[in-house]
Amino acid sequence: MGYEMEIEREKAARVSLRQKKIRSNLTGWLFVAPFLLVFVIFTIYPFFYGIAMSFCRYDVLGRVDTEFIGFENYQTIFEFGTEANHWAKDFWNGLGNTALFAVLTIPFIIVIPLMFAYLLNKKPWGFRFFRSLFFMPTVLSLTTTAIIWRYIFATGNGFINSIISNAGGKEIPFLTDPILVWVVLVVVTIWWTIGTNMVIFQAGLEEIDTSLYEAASTDGAGTFSQFLHITLPGLRNQFVICFITTTVAEFNVYGQPLMLTQGGPSKSTYSLIMYIRDYLFQRGQSGIVAAMGLLLGLILVVLSILQNVMLKERKGRVRREIRKA
Repeated sequence: MGYEMEIEREKAARVSLRQKKIRSNLTGWLFVAPFLLVFVIFTIYPFFYGIAMSFCRYDVLGRVDTEFIGFENYQTIFEFGTEANHWAKDFWNGLGNTALFAVLTIPFIIVIPLMFAYLLNKKPWGFRFFRSLFFMPTVLSLTTTAIIWRYIFATGNGFINSIISNAGGKEIPFLTDPILVWVVLVVVTIWWTIGTNMVIFQAGLEEIDTSLYEAASTDGAGTFSQFLHITLPGLRNQFVICFITTTVAEFNVYGQPLMLTQGGPSKSTYSLIMYIRDYLFQRGQSGIVAAMGLLLGLILVVLSILQNVMLKERKGRVRREIRKA
């Protein structure tokens, strides 16, 4: 009898524990539910709806009936030799301009914040002030940033050209010259975005064990050698975050060329997102616009994977060198 009662108590305890877990899980899901609802409505649903749309002839203005056309939108984008195919021409011109912008900006947006973070980590006099100073542009909106730099580089009444004119020199067409306009876009983007990566690198530097530097210094390793073999491997996770987020941000460039150059001169700075906007809001061609957007997303996914793999290989190579040493 006593044995049976003990079994019943154990069963009751298990049931009570299971009910507590269910209530605990239910409470957690209730807290998460609002975010999940917003995430599904504004991210998951548009994503799959965009995929479906890319396989259709779809006019957001309602001028033609929606029709499933398979891979025709993607085929149109890859028809390079057809003169009348402005879709392919605009897509590849926009992608080329976007890729050029990314190649010109990403190295600077990684290297410059790393150098600033490394120097600030030494905690020189006034390092808190300079950290705030370097980070401050990041909190500005793109509109504010563009207005500031457009005034600096504008022809006629721009800050730099006013100084040149008053000195008797010839004005420099920063915003209309095909080469200088890229310099302007790169400078503005670097100034506006380096603060975020600097903070990420500085957080990583503070996590590196200082005893590693002390041991390396005792063994005769110089500053550059310590930076190469201790600092860089110690920032591997930060490099992954910065490379991926920076690449995604630069390939989605839109505001800088729109507000500084309007895509000029002669659409030489017209990004892919700007072409997508034109086709969507001016021509209402949602089907091929969805295909363009998905191809851009696929490119970003592939680049992110390649960056992650390359950084992992470098980390493994560094570890093997350390073991051999």
